[in-house]
Amino acid sequence: MTLAPSRGYVLIVEDDVTIRDALVAIIRDENGTDVKVAGHGRDALDLALEAPPRLILLDMMMPVMDGLEFLREKNARPALAAIPVCIMTAGRGRGVDLPSVCAFLQKPFDLGALLAIVDRYCPVAEVDLLDELEADAAADDVRGEEAGAIGDDALAVPPRRKAVMT
Repeated sequence: MTLAPSRGYVLIVEDDVTIRDALVAIIRDENGTDVKVAGHGRDALDLALEAPPRLILLDMMMPVMDGLEFLREKNARPALAAIPVCIMTAGRGRGVDLPSVCAFLQKPFDLGALLAIVDRYCPVAEVDLLDELEADAAADDVRGEEAGAIGDDALAVPPRRKAVMT
């Protein structure tokens, strides 16, 4: 599958390594988007300034720079102000009324809701169907040679897998 380079990346700002690693695996596996991680707001701000992400998933309670301070700092910088932020919190995040907050996920959160947010801001790009057809046909040719025949479905385009997890 060929992905367009404009997909950017998701920046996960989470101090809990277990949650952070799980989010990375889920987003990469289910959406195919690149992911960068930061353990607190200061590191996240540095990463975002180097290369702005398409979406930020932000924990609110972290050491060094918490989520609220990160939002204020991010929104004060014109290059970062328009980047959408999804707040992930076990606490009460809905009281945050700052520009760029696009969604709230209460921990533990629904994976389907998480993926819907990621898909909205980092949509899976159109695939190059010709490349996919050629790859499928080549794989079927190899299987056909081994089995002695090529099936009628050698040129069938497989549907895009859409994960819905609850």
